[in-house]
Amino acid sequence: MTDIYQKLAEDHRETSKMLEQLNNIAESDPGRRDALFPKVKEELLAHARAEDATFYNALRQHSESKGDAQHAMQEHSEVENLLLELTHLDRSTPEWASKLRELKQSVESHVDEGENQIFPEAQGILDDQQANEIGESFTQEKAQRPQH
Repeated sequence: MTDIYQKLAEDHRETSKMLEQLNNIAESDPGRRDALFPKVKEELLAHARAEDATFYNALRQHSESKGDAQHAMQEHSEVENLLLELTHLDRSTPEWASKLRELKQSVESHVDEGENQIFPEAQGILDDQQANEIGESFTQEKAQRPQH
């Protein structure tokens, strides 16, 4: 059984890799951007919503982690807003590339904060069984999320 920390770290690596690939596509190739962006968007939304519903929801139940969990959920809302903005911009423009860099930076900051601050805090709150159960719930929740 894989715990929530391993599942989230794996997802973080995958989304970071996808964002890096998208960021490296030249403005002169909007067709490749058009092909990859929906996949990145779908992955980020599914991850954020499943993480909110399982991991951060569990952490909000504890006074010592409630604030960090709510902050992380707010960061997910900001990512969703950036994705919405990117959806409506022309992918061949410098504005789109700039907004993508902003998204990438936001995701990287969230991942860094999560893995270096929230994970250690959560490991002091959740026992191994809870971490495993939340990991399973995360996988199920992510698979059930509607696609946008």
